[in-house]
Amino acid sequence: MQTPSLSFRLFALLLASLILFIGANAWWLERSETHRMLLAAKAKAAFLLEALQKHRLSDGRIDANGIMQEIQVSKADPELVALVLVDATGQARAASRGERRDGQTAPGDFSLTLANWGASRHGLGPQQEFDAATHTLVAWTPLSVTEGGGLFLALDVSARQQAVWQQVAGQLLRETSIAAFCLILLFALLARWVVAPLGSIRRQVENFPAGEFRRIEVHGGAREIAEAVEVFNALQTEWNALRQRMLHATLAFEASREGITITDAAGRIEQVNPAFTAITGYSAEEAVGQTPRILQSGRQGPEFYAAMWRSIAEQGFWAGEIWNRRKNGQLWPEWLSISAACDEHGAVTHYVGVFTDLSEIKAAESRAEALAWNSALVGLPNRTFLLARLKEAVALVGNGERRGFALLLINLHGFQRLNASFGIEAGDVVLVETARRLQAATEGHLTCHMEGDEFAVFLNSDISQEEAARFASTVLHALEQPHVIEDRPVVLGAAIGIALCPGDGSSVSSLLRQADSALEAARRETDSQYRFASSELTERARARLDLENRLRQALAGNEMCVFFQSQIEVRHGRVIGAEALVRWRDPLHGLVPPDRFIQVAEDSGLIVELGRQVLFETCRQGAAWRAAGLPPLKLAVNVAARQWAAGNLVARWRQLWRRTAIRGAGWCSN
Repeated sequence: MQTPSLSFRLFALLLASLILFIGANAWWLERSETHRMLLAAKAKAAFLLEALQKHRLSDGRIDANGIMQEIQVSKADPELVALVLVDATGQARAASRGERRDGQTAPGDFSLTLANWGASRHGLGPQQEFDAATHTLVAWTPLSVTEGGGLFLALDVSARQQAVWQQVAGQLLRETSIAAFCLILLFALLARWVVAPLGSIRRQVENFPAGEFRRIEVHGGAREIAEAVEVFNALQTEWNALRQRMLHATLAFEASREGITITDAAGRIEQVNPAFTAITGYSAEEAVGQTPRILQSGRQGPEFYAAMWRSIAEQGFWAGEIWNRRKNGQLWPEWLSISAACDEHGAVTHYVGVFTDLSEIKAAESRAEALAWNSALVGLPNRTFLLARLKEAVALVGNGERRGFALLLINLHGFQRLNASFGIEAGDVVLVETARRLQAATEGHLTCHMEGDEFAVFLNSDISQEEAARFASTVLHALEQPHVIEDRPVVLGAAIGIALCPGDGSSVSSLLRQADSALEAARRETDSQYRFASSELTERARARLDLENRLRQALAGNEMCVFFQSQIEVRHGRVIGAEALVRWRDPLHGLVPPDRFIQVAEDSGLIVELGRQVLFETCRQGAAWRAAGLPPLKLAVNVAARQWAAGNLVARWRQLWRRTAIRGAGWCSN
């Protein structure tokens, strides 16, 4: 049901007041005028009765004849209904039947009724009564105590009553007109001074959501209404400013590229912005009512969150980098700041979290780091990265935490001619392929692209000069493989300079200088070569590598031979066994003793094949001695640690025993 308007209520109140005023005034006027009319009628009745009482004889008795004559004369009075003379016995001695105002005479028994009424009041003093139903005033007065009897008078005052009503109606009409005019005027003034300003305020309040603000002007009217309007105008101005701030805040909330989460004091999400949905994948409907724990990645432990909430409780703020999980399960880094919002009493009412997705920033940092630390052309770490690692390694060597390492600088032979012949694009292809070959040849070590056709290999393990030389030979072999350019094979050689730490230097600059000097020396060679920073080391390494290569060829060409050193029982002077001793029959250098090649064989891994050949020859010779009828002998064979580490040693022995038809029960190894 619609609530009535203020104008309707004011009008109804004023109308009700007017009706109440008219009713009360009509009642009062009718009552007062009727009272005055009755007083006049009673005065007339008293006057008539008094005049009749004056008709007395000389002896003081009532002159009944005179009274009866007066009664006859009184018939001409239109108000007189009845005038009756009653004797002491209560009998009417004379009566008048007057004409009523409506033209009808009194009923025939009216005189008797009046007589009876008068008789009933015999002995009483003057009396008057008004019958409102018949508009009749009845009066009674006694004649004398000695004679008894009295006079009874009835006046019809209906004409007077009608006149009173007409008078009251006219006065009421005048007063009602004046009151109605005043009511309309008052309503108009209230409508202008009260209703109109309040209506303007109401319309402005209704227009608040639409953002329509207009100053209300009041001319005249009550001071309180004008003050209320001024207060409303001030409130409207303040609300407009507040609305603008709220609009700006809403625009910032909705348009922000940063995710924003607002929770209550218990941590339940109340509102999120579109950026939250775009970053996390959770819609507003899915997030509201949940807690931010739906985003936890598990990468931060309880200690992290305890410290975070402790900071918020103590300072009201926390900011830091954190990893969270999207709805699809993807982890992402973010920069998160959480602020506590408090009421006027300092109690926390809300928490506001603002976070920025750092995925792109991290990716950009990774790309920048890759550009800073890697070669954009070949994808290998660059010179800057190598220098940083060398600095760390030199510090570790200086602290005694590692023994040493080796640095190889590599330069391609004929690369400039290749660029000139086939173009820079072909040269870039060769550089990429060279990087791939270097990584494959030096797996487990750091390979870097210094610049142009220069590369570096950081052998970051505790490595000897022989192992460094072996690595260099492996690299040279890999780089000597032909490149196919425009369907033609192109072979590029390489030069390698080697510097050892701490032997060739204890700083990064000294190591680079020594390696570069060795590289310059290797470049002067016509073919692919490597050089150590020290010429002595170079010759030693070359000799060792040459020995290793010749040993490899000797094992393949069956140049190894086994000699047996007899074991004699001194007591009886008989041979009870023999120890197998290996020798190398080199076509160029003759018989090579084991102290010249055993260590090389162990370092290069050739000891496994060498041990196999010695064991086979020993088994073969033992079987031959048995076949010749010699007594059983104990044959001893030395086994290197690498042979045990190679695995399946026993299985290989058993295989050899089967091949040579010799029992292994009498075998032992040292």
